[in-house]
Amino acid sequence: MTASDTISILALLISVLSFIISFRIVKRQIEMDTKIGNYTTMIEIENRLKDMPNALRFHGIDPAELTRVGIDVNEFVYLLNSFSSGSMFYQEGELANDHPFKENTYRHTMLSHPEVRKAWPYLRKMIEPSTYRRKIENTIAVIEKSDAEPKQ
Repeated sequence: MTASDTISILALLISVLSFIISFRIVKRQIEMDTKIGNYTTMIEIENRLKDMPNALRFHGIDPAELTRVGIDVNEFVYLLNSFSSGSMFYQEGELANDHPFKENTYRHTMLSHPEVRKAWPYLRKMIEPSTYRRKIENTIAVIEKSDAEPKQ
């Protein structure tokens, strides 16, 4: 085998490897674009709940019950949009775990407010079971445990 043959074979192998890597990257990009499109559509649909609050019943939520516990439908939709948007961010890469959110982060700060935690049982019905949902619930558990401890 000559040096020219060796270089040709190496070039072929590099080309095949480059093709495989490129194919995987394009496939992953298509998957991400599909997810983004789905989340965008989902958030647009969630926003329509402001105009059609009775549609919450399709998710097992009574708008009158929200009002009774002090949650306005517009506030509920705001929180739902916020948590829905966050779900995409927290379900990818190293953030995709069920450990509580770190203190002083955006999500931890939101969940530290009793009004948000009061809305959680209703929001939970509209957020798919996932590590993200467990992350939220684990954060709530840590916050409520901390709130229950005597302050010195």
